[in-house]
Amino acid sequence: MKLLFSTIVGDFVTDDKYTILEHVRHEQLKNNRDAQPANQSQQRAFRAVLKKAGLFRQYHDQNKNHVIEMLRTLPPQDALVNHAINNFTELNEAANMLVKRCREWYGLYVPEAAYYIKDNEMFIKKICEKSKSALLKEMSNTQSMGIELAPQDVDEILLLAQQIRQLYELRTAHERYLGTVLSKYCPNMDEICGTTIAAQLIEKAGSLKRLALLPSSTIQLLGAEKALFRHLTRKARSPKHGLIANHPFVAGADRKNKGKAARALADKISMCARLDYFKGEFLAPQLKKELEKKFQ
Repeated sequence: MKLLFSTIVGDFVTDDKYTILEHVRHEQLKNNRDAQPANQSQQRAFRAVLKKAGLFRQYHDQNKNHVIEMLRTLPPQDALVNHAINNFTELNEAANMLVKRCREWYGLYVPEAAYYIKDNEMFIKKICEKSKSALLKEMSNTQSMGIELAPQDVDEILLLAQQIRQLYELRTAHERYLGTVLSKYCPNMDEICGTTIAAQLIEKAGSLKRLALLPSSTIQLLGAEKALFRHLTRKARSPKHGLIANHPFVAGADRKNKGKAARALADKISMCARLDYFKGEFLAPQLKKELEKKFQ
């Protein structure tokens, strides 16, 4: 009597002594279609035969190799974008924290520079490149209110400034790299959002695929999860926008129109994400003109 066993490693046909006559994938039997399905006691007895033959180990190894090959062929762009934008954000946070310390420290020496030069990156650049007298001359001051520090004390402050300057340069390099990756991977998103916002949206969604599958209302609030949670639990005001608040189109809108601008922009971003994921046409310039025309 022939017995049929269905297992995770395929279908087996055996004789009454559990000698394997045929082994095929599921539902691909050709020669032994008359085999009878095994009962539970026969199934338990046959498992011992499979373990002895090492078929479970063979099945495990084959599937493991298959998964490894699949992972190797997965496109790495999402992971590259996520790491680059996260590092960009962390560099920005670190540089801003350190430049605050540098302003206070350099303010002991030239308080006028720390007060009048508002832009952090410009402040670091100027104190690294110019002497005290040159800075005072540029600000039309002949005398500083600062303390006269020893050269070794000034050098220590400038050493910190040089390190901060390198962080800004690394941040700029990451931004250029992101622009190169996004222009090839998702050109529509890069065009309509800008490099930084496009990368932040992909990182927050997890991947371009997940972003493409999100509705525009969710894209509008990506990055505002805490505000949305406060609205749902404490009845606070509902947020109107998340990461896209930094987009010039939303930032430049009137206060009463910010919500409308964010909704319209999120709708176009959703369309661009789907165009990029499904390899559609480059329509971002046309969509951008529609936005500008709508809110003129």
